[in-house]
Amino acid sequence: MIWLHIIKISLLNIPITCKSLPRSICYTPLMSRKKNTVAEIAGWYGTVAILLAYTLVSFSLVDQKGALFQLLNLTGAIGIIIIAVYKKVTQSVVLNIIWAAVAITALIKLIIVA
Repeated sequence: MIWLHIIKISLLNIPITCKSLPRSICYTPLMSRKKNTVAEIAGWYGTVAILLAYTLVSFSLVDQKGALFQLLNLTGAIGIIIIAVYKKVTQSVVLNIIWAAVAITALIKLIIVA
């Protein structure tokens, strides 16, 4: 049915825009766009946090057993979990749940030893 509408529009030489298509095709609720933006920001934060943690440890700027390294890994994993759940990427969700669990375990160990 949608294809018939698009063909009709193209035969009449009407540019295909959201105004020329049924609302159900082009409608993107505001809440959905907000969720998308929050998920994207969380995902990018997660990527930057994990890369920053790796870079800082690789150049011996922070200790790999330190709280900063573990917090960056934990919050980074949570950020990637958010975007992966939003985009339904199961492998990334599983990987980052394990990544976060390791970071939480390391942080608990740091708290107990201190």
